[in-house]
Amino acid sequence: MSNVLIKLHDDGIQELLKSSDIMAELKTHGRRVLASAGDGYAMNEHTGTTRANVMVYTATASAYKDNLANNTLLKAVST
Repeated sequence: MSNVLIKLHDDGIQELLKSSDIMAELKTHGRRVLASAGDGYAMNEHTGTTRANVMVYTATASAYKDNLANNTLLKAVST
């Protein structure tokens, strides 16, 4: 098996990674994870210096404890 190295140095790739289409797709996945996780979780989205970002996180102490005990966010991403 050969090793293939691909380097992306194109400004167009950076533009694509920050695009509204990519953000919309990320938000779709984030909302699915958020719905699966349940109450006490929240979602944050922003465009960083290199790409669009969406984060689902624990917003309450009870959700934090639930995530520690049950890996709720990991399971929600896997479904």
